[in-house]
Amino acid sequence: FREINDPSSKNIERFQLIKQAIELFDQFNNSIPALLSTLRLYYYSLNIQEERYQYYEQKLKLYTTRNNRPNMAACYHALGGYYNIKAAYNRAISNYLKAADIYKEYNTGTFCNSLSVAADEYANWGNPTRGELLVDSTISIGFRLSNLAILKNSFGQANTIALIGKKYEKCISYCDSLIKYCVNGVSDFDFLSRIFTEKGICLIETGKPEDGLSNLAIAQQLADSIRRAFNTNF
Repeated sequence: FREINDPSSKNIERFQLIKQAIELFDQFNNSIPALLSTLRLYYYSLNIQEERYQYYEQKLKLYTTRNNRPNMAACYHALGGYYNIKAAYNRAISNYLKAADIYKEYNTGTFCNSLSVAADEYANWGNPTRGELLVDSTISIGFRLSNLAILKNSFGQANTIALIGKKYEKCISYCDSLIKYCVNGVSDFDFLSRIFTEKGICLIETGKPEDGLSNLAIAQQLADSIRRAFNTNF
C-alpha cells in the first residue's frame, strides 16, 4: 500500500505495467484476480474513477463471455468500489455481493472481505442491522478457521458499523475482541493505538470519562513507541 500511495511518477509506471501484464494474461484467459485487484488500488490512488469504471466494465464483459469467474469476481469488487465513491450504495452492495458469491467458490478470505465491505455499505445506506448480520457471519467464519486476517478485518468492519450507528457499547465490545484476538506483536502497534483510541472515545460517550482517558493514554503511548522506532539512528 505504501508503494501504491507513492505520489511519484513511479506510481503511474507501475500502473501501466500491471495493465500490460493483464493484457498478456488475457490472451490465454488466465485467472488473475490478484492482479486485477491490485490495479483497482492504483485507480483509486491516482483518482481516475471514470476510467476505472470503463476498464472494469469492459473486462467484466470479456470475462463473463469466457466464464472466467475469478476474474469476474475481481471486476465486480472493483465496480463496487467505484459506486461506493459515487455514494450509490445500493449498486455498490449489489456488486460486492456478486463478487462474494463467486469468491465463495474458491477463496474464503476474499469472500469474507467482499461480505465485510458490503456490510459497511449497508450501514452507509442506512441499514446497519443488515450490515451487522453480514459481518457477524464473517466473524463466525474467522473463528471456525482460526483465521487472524479474517477476524481482524471483520471485527474492524463491525466496529465501524457500530460507530456509524452510535452503538458505543457494541463498539467497546468489538474493540475488546480486536485487542484479544487480533493483535500480532509489535508490528500491530499502529493498529492497536487506533483501537484504544476508538475504545476511549466510546467510553467517554457512555459516561465513563476516567476509563476513556486511560485508554486514550495507552493509545498515545503506543503511538509514541511507533515514532521512537522509526526515529532510531543506525
